[in-house]
Amino acid sequence: MRFATTLFVIATMAPMLMAAGRPAARVPEAARQTIEHANAAWVAAMKGHGDMTAVSGGFAPDALFITPDGQIVRGGDAIVRFMKERLARSGPAVRGGLVQDGIRREGSLVYEWGHVTLEFPPRDGKPVKMTGRYLTVWARDAAGHWQITRNLSLPQ
Repeated sequence: MRFATTLFVIATMAPMLMAAGRPAARVPEAARQTIEHANAAWVAAMKGHGDMTAVSGGFAPDALFITPDGQIVRGGDAIVRFMKERLARSGPAVRGGLVQDGIRREGSLVYEWGHVTLEFPPRDGKPVKMTGRYLTVWARDAAGHWQITRNLSLPQ
């Protein structure tokens, strides 16, 4: 893992680690609904049943997305372009989905983590599977809407 990625992971996880042993604050219902909607929209877009542009509203303008190999994509628009380009290369997923393993509020942030499994059309006669884990940090914007401010994709 690159140094910048390691620092990001430490900074992102620090509030959760410091809160270990304390009861988590209640996750606001608006945040839960936004997260469920954004996750469903992302899966639909990955399967070709939705528009990746619809996913863009889930990202803050200054959001960071870190890929499993440590590449950092900066800004909501750049993240959506990156996802569109990746989907254009792979083609839509033929099956799979996202499973949220946990969600926790710490202060003004909501941390969500889980795992993803997607299968894409075969290449060279072999199915192409993408599996991994994720950590997403959600924060409210000035208007009070929940948006992704940080997203870390980790290999399985």
